[in-house]
Amino acid sequence: MENAGRILIMPKGAYDPAVTYEMLDLVPHNGSAWLAKKTVTGIEPSNDNAEYWMNMCEIDKLAEAAALKMYNAKLEELSIYGKYESGANYAKLPDGTLICYGDISIPEGQHGTSIVFQEAFANGNVAVTITNHYEGDGAIAWSTANVTKAGATAFVVDTRTGTLRTIGEKNASYMAIGRWK
Repeated sequence: MENAGRILIMPKGAYDPAVTYEMLDLVPHNGSAWLAKKTVTGIEPSNDNAEYWMNMCEIDKLAEAAALKMYNAKLEELSIYGKYESGANYAKLPDGTLICYGDISIPEGQHGTSIVFQEAFANGNVAVTITNHYEGDGAIAWSTANVTKAGATAFVVDTRTGTLRTIGEKNASYMAIGRWK
C-alpha cells in the first residue's frame, strides 16, 4: 500500500514568519484562516501569495454571520410565543410576565423611599426584592410595604434592634416581578 501523505488539516496557531509550515497547516492571520498548499517559511499568508496559501475563510465575517444567525434564531424562538417588549428598566415577556428593575436611594435621616415601577402591573400581586449595594453593613435588611401595581415603599431595618434605620445614605437595586396581562 502506498503512503498517501498528510491528509488531515492541522491547526498551528497564529502565523509566525520563523515557523516552517507544511501542506495542510492552518493558521489564522489578519482576520482570515489560511491553509498552506506546500512547505513554506517566511512567506506571509495573503491573496498575493496564492502559490503558498489558500484563504479558507474570513474569520471576522464568519463570526459576524454566526452571531447574526444566533440572534435571528433567538428572535424567531421568542416570536413563537408572541411579542417580547423591553424598554428602560423593564421587560414584558410574551407569557404575560412583567419585570421592572432599577436603583433606589434613601438619603441620610430618612428611613424609606418610594419606588415607581417603569410599567404598571396588571394588579397589585407583585413580588419585589431589594439588594443592598453596600456589603460592609450586615446589620441592615431592606423591606417593602404598600406594594401596588404602580409602585412600592422601600425601607431599611436595623436587624440588631428591629427598628427603622436612618443613619447614613443607603443605596440598593430592586426587581419587581408580576403580570402585565
